[in-house]
Amino acid sequence: MNGELQEVRSRANELLLRGEWKDCIDAYSQLTVLLEHQEPCDDGASKKALCLAFSNRAEARFRLRDFCASIQDCGRALQIDPNHLKSIVCMGKALLEIDQYSKASKCFERAVALQPHGHRGDSVGCLLRRSRKLDAQSRTGRFDLTDWILNGFDGPSPDLAGYIEGPVEIRRSDISGRGLFVTKNVSAGTLLFVSKAVAVGRAILPGSTDDGLTGEQGNRLVVWKDFVDQVRDAALRSEKTLKQLYTLPTGDEDEGSHDLGIPNMDIFRPDVEETTIGEVKLDMGRILKILDANALTENPVLGKKSVNGEEEVCGVGLWILASFINHSCNPNARRLHVGDRILVHSSKDLRKGEEITFSYFDTFLPLKKRQELGKNWGFLCKCERCKVEEIHRQDLEAIEKEMECASDLTDMVVRLEDEVLRKKVKGTREKAFVRVSYWEAYCRVLRSGRVVKRWGRRIPEAGSLIDAAEAVVGGDDRVLAAAYEFKDVNGSYGRLIVDDMSRVSKIGRAIYGKHMKKQAIRALLQKYY
Repeated sequence: MNGELQEVRSRANELLLRGEWKDCIDAYSQLTVLLEHQEPCDDGASKKALCLAFSNRAEARFRLRDFCASIQDCGRALQIDPNHLKSIVCMGKALLEIDQYSKASKCFERAVALQPHGHRGDSVGCLLRRSRKLDAQSRTGRFDLTDWILNGFDGPSPDLAGYIEGPVEIRRSDISGRGLFVTKNVSAGTLLFVSKAVAVGRAILPGSTDDGLTGEQGNRLVVWKDFVDQVRDAALRSEKTLKQLYTLPTGDEDEGSHDLGIPNMDIFRPDVEETTIGEVKLDMGRILKILDANALTENPVLGKKSVNGEEEVCGVGLWILASFINHSCNPNARRLHVGDRILVHSSKDLRKGEEITFSYFDTFLPLKKRQELGKNWGFLCKCERCKVEEIHRQDLEAIEKEMECASDLTDMVVRLEDEVLRKKVKGTREKAFVRVSYWEAYCRVLRSGRVVKRWGRRIPEAGSLIDAAEAVVGGDDRVLAAAYEFKDVNGSYGRLIVDDMSRVSKIGRAIYGKHMKKQAIRALLQKYY
């Protein structure tokens, strides 16, 4: 027995050193069985060896991102030796990865206390400071991307905590099935929640290639397969993750019925204890339908939309809580992807009980094109904006058809204003809906000082167009860029279109959060516009 034990121990240690994690786990599992069944030793050598075997297996499981199992192995090692430093540190790191910052901090505090005095300024101290910082973020919701932006997005994405303490809850929705609602009044730029993706698949898509779309489509299929595999592995590792997945619809349900339950927000809080899979079984058929209905295309921050400015980054992921947010062409929230985190801010002022919505696709488009995009998602938007434009659909599509082949859009914009907006569309809000649908046409016309001077009051000033976009979509990169572009331009009546940078900053904070500093927004715009 001793010869076999020594052979297995040597093989397990060698696999650990080589980083062959799966085989390493198998070897240490075999070793723990042998150690647990051998004759007890009075000198404690067997207990020490068993403790180390659990600790090393925990390290291998951590490397494979099996954090729940890693924590369990650390716990078994600490039952043998409560002061086993390696196991305490490994448990803290695993707790950090599942957003249990307070528990992680306690592990690192304990580890620092156990370290020799000459080693207290090393990596464990850094881990303790990191866990405390993330713990504070997760409690206060104060996330500031200023430094990252001022540094030109150099280096890795900022270290962000999960934040599920915002004023949100899941309820029945008049839009579709269930939705996410605010539980109190909030102002534009308020952080609603931050959550980590179950999985994200990414790839750099080729630019213009000889095979046309073939290479791009192939890359997208590879990304999707990798994404599905990641979700499956995450569900196998954590029963909590699987239970969260099963709160989402498959697309087969009747979303108008009450067949789908309303999950308690506690299931999304990281401090809820995790267990390995027991009673809940993995159904890959169901999981694939859930992913098809709920996966989101990644929408990174402005400076990270591509690796080198020339190649498109394709990213698809699943953020479970964000999947409860319904679409509207008149949205009131903005999602921001930073690393594997999704930050959801209110892009407008919201009233208590109002449903949170964001756009699933580009909403700076006419009704017909938006409806085509909606069909790809399997729904027809019936928001207030779509209803208003549906009333005037015939008039709008007639002008739109002429716009598509017109070399000069000025006459078309003037016709839109004269024949539709002034004569048929009533109300400032309704006019704003239409103007945003033809945003690009309006912007192209307004960039010409000669045209603005010639037509005067027959076309809206840039400031009015920006007001319209703020009212309809809230914070958006294009609105921010337009506000910055026109901030020093005089309107047709001789007044400043956008008063000063404070107006630009207000729009920027509706995109990146109210804690974003003015100099970061200025730096962002100067670099990319």
